[in-house]
Amino acid sequence: VVPMPPVIGIEHRQASITLSQYDLKVELVWETSDTVTSGYVISCIPDEGTEIAPGTTVYLTVSSGPEIKYEEVPNLIGLTKDSAISRLESYNLTYGEIKEEYSDAPKGEVIWQSFEDGAEVPQHTKINFTVSKGPEPTPSPSPSHSDNPGSTNDLDPDVSTSPTHTTSGGRPIIIG
Repeated sequence: VVPMPPVIGIEHRQASITLSQYDLKVELVWETSDTVTSGYVISCIPDEGTEIAPGTTVYLTVSSGPEIKYEEVPNLIGLTKDSAISRLESYNLTYGEIKEEYSDAPKGEVIWQSFEDGAEVPQHTKINFTVSKGPEPTPSPSPSHSDNPGSTNDLDPDVSTSPTHTTSGGRPIIIG
C-alpha cells in the first residue's frame, strides 16, 4: 500500500511517469478549464494522500484549455466603418485589417467582409473588411492639339498656329 502521490497542477505526462513509478495505472479524463493550462492535472481519483494498492487505476482529470465558444458572423455590408466595428464587438468578434477601395457603393460603406454573414467562427476572431471610397474619380480630359500654342492645325495645313502679336493697327505679326 502506498499513499497517492501529489499530481494536481503538474503536466499530465509527468504525472503519469510519477504514478507509474508507484506501479499505478493511469486513465486520463479531459475537461475544459478557463483557469488551468491545457495539459495540466485539475483533479485526481483517488485523492492525493489516500492509501492505495499497487496496480490500482488512478483517474486524472486533465485540462483541455478553455472551451472554445463560437459566434455567428454578422452582416457588415452597407454599414459605416464605425458601425461595423461596433457590430463586431457586440458579437464578441474583433476587426482586423480595414481597407478602402473605389466602388459604386457610397463612400464610407462596407462593401466586403472576410467571413460570410452567418458563418460560425471562434469568439474574438478578427474579421477584415473593405470600405468604399465612392466611385473612382474620372480623369479630366487632356487639352487637345488645337489648344496648344505653336502646334499645327490638323484640319487646315495652311493655317499657322505660331504665336502672334497684334500691332496697334490691329494687324497680326507672326513671330518665329
